[in-house]
Amino acid sequence: MGARVGMGGDGGELNRWCEVFTADETAARKARWVVVSALREWGLERLVEDGRVVVSELVTNVFAHAGVAAVEVSVVELLGGVRVEVWDSSGRMPEPRDAGELDESGRGWGIVAALSAGCGVEPDEVRGGKTAWARFSKFPGAVIPVEVGVGLLAEAMREALDAHGVLRRTRELLVADAVGRVGELLVRLEGER
Repeated sequence: MGARVGMGGDGGELNRWCEVFTADETAARKARWVVVSALREWGLERLVEDGRVVVSELVTNVFAHAGVAAVEVSVVELLGGVRVEVWDSSGRMPEPRDAGELDESGRGWGIVAALSAGCGVEPDEVRGGKTAWARFSKFPGAVIPVEVGVGLLAEAMREALDAHGVLRRTRELLVADAVGRVGELLVRLEGER
């Protein structure tokens, strides 16, 4: 079912599983299977339950509100975390709302935000439509190695610059400059010890 699409992509991407699902009553269940299978294969069992709930919410929200026939679910292993993405062809952006105590719907984005390290929706400039995503950390609250921290910084910068529409070449130059400066600072600090 889940297709391994590639390994070693740019932006710290280590692995990617991707699958397309049509709008039917089994789509959320199948999307959960892809997320669980990928996380288990990558040794990230700790993220399985939250990933399963989040992808279910994202897929259900798209089919309930975007009026599309299919979605593409991707699970991306990054240097410091995992990103679950749900792409659909509709340009209609979601409108999160505060659900009242007695409301039976409207809690999806709140659940996604509570279970993930970050989430959002971005228009897809290449394919059209949009991608809803949630990110999970491999190292919540842990002290991480410096090289992993620098990789996470670079990844976060790429995402922030992408969100602001910075061109890919400019983005990569800015990220390389920032990583270089952090590296120089770390060398200097190590020399002062």
